[in-house]
This record gives sequence, structure tokens and C-alpha cells, in this order.
Amino acid sequence: MRLIFIRHGVAGKKIEDTELDFYRELTSKGRKKLQKSFKQFKKKKVIVDVVFTSPLSRALETAELFWKHHKKSDIELCVDLVPSSDPQNLVEYISFLPKGGSYAFVGHEPHLSMVISAILAAPANQISLKKGEILILEDKLLRRP
Repeated sequence: MRLIFIRHGVAGKKIEDTELDFYRELTSKGRKKLQKSFKQFKKKKVIVDVVFTSPLSRALETAELFWKHHKKSDIELCVDLVPSSDPQNLVEYISFLPKGGSYAFVGHEPHLSMVISAILAAPANQISLKKGEILILEDKLLRRP
């Protein structure tokens, strides 16, 4: 199993109203940085079966940009990637995915780092993703004794 975690790219200024913040989009600079990063990532020839994304606009845009380089993969909205959701819900969801697959998760901080920390049984404050950063967990790290 391969898990690819992607933090959304640089977005517009944070909006305090949570409902309105849902629609905050990537900046043009954020889109350009992601396109460059995803183009480089594609050169690694990593197969992606499914791209799961938070439904928030900035994450959805990020996922669509990533998907343009992995068009054979499915893309699905995942409410467990919403920043206010319990990270343990996504950890549990991941545990039910087919073990031979390669899955990308596009979301937000600190939610993603909390999920990664739970999977690795690591302290939550030791992992964080910068905007647009990609972190890959390979099968060997995910095996349990």
C-alpha cells in the first residue's frame, strides 16, 4: 500500500467565517507552484489508483491539478478530509482500503499531520506539511508486527 498525502496549495487570505472559508480558492501563484511540483512528481512514475480530496475549494482545486497528471486514477470527495473532522475517522477509512493500492489524500493542516502521526504512531507535533507539500508513506512503514 502507498499513501500519498498532499496539503493544498497557497490559497487566498483566511476567512474567519467557516462557511465562507469553504469556498476560498488557490491563488494564481499557488496554482503555478503546484503545477510545477506535480509535473516533477509525475516524473517519478508513481501510480495512483484513487485521489481522495477534501470538498473545500482549495483542496479540490489542488486535487484536480494533481489528477491532470494521473488521469487514470479516480477522484473522490471525502468528508473525512474536512479540517474539522476527527482524524481517526480517516485512519479507520484507510485501514479498509485494498492493501495493494496507491492512494492520494488532498487536505489541510493540522488534520493531515494528525492522520500521518496516528498511522505511524508518532507524536502529532513532530510532523507538519507545508502548503503544496507531498509526503509518501510506503508499504514497509505501514506493516504492523
